[in-house]
Formats: sequence, C-alpha cells, structure tokens
Amino acid sequence: FLGICVTNAFISQNAERMLRARFKAMGEIQDMQRRIEYAMTLLMPEKVVQEMKNDPSGMAGLLSHLYRRATIAQSDLVGFTKLASQRHNPEEVVNFISEIFGLFDDL
Repeated sequence: FLGICVTNAFISQNAERMLRARFKAMGEIQDMQRRIEYAMTLLMPEKVVQEMKNDPSGMAGLLSHLYRRATIAQSDLVGFTKLASQRHNPEEVVNFISEIFGLFDDL
C-alpha cells in the first residue's frame, strides 16, 4: 500500500511539474507573438500585417500593393554616440536627428 501511495505521489508531482512547464512555455510563446506582431506593425503597413494575420497559409507574402509614395530608410550615423554626448540635452539630440532625416524627406 505504501509503495502505491509513493508511486502515485511521484506521478502526481511529475504531472504537476509538466503542467507548470507547459503553462510557462505557453506564456512565453504568447509574449513572443505579441512582440513579433508589434515589430511587424512598426515595419510594415497595417494592411499588409492584417493580411498576414488573416492568411495562415503564408501566401500573403506573395501579394503586392501599389503605394504612390513610400520610403524605406535604414541608416547608421557614424560617430552618433560621441556627437550625442556633446549635446547639452536630449531635445538637442532629437532636433539634430530630425533635421538630418528631414533632409532625406526633402529628396
């Protein structure tokens, strides 16, 4: 009888440990999905993000859209850290960056 009780306790403990691990993993997956969705909304037009969410087959990536005006810019401001550290306050840094990217907008 004692052996059966110990075995059942061990099985129950193991099952509980597995359920807790699964619950934790599911939370991490949901958190990652939220972060991915947030990143997608920053990088892509809302229309494209919605189409990707609504198409589980993954074929949404094959669609194309016509945009009259679009800009994709990636930049690396060489020496930015040194330059930013020489400014007196964060507003000056933001204004400086805004001025630089405003020049790109004028192109």
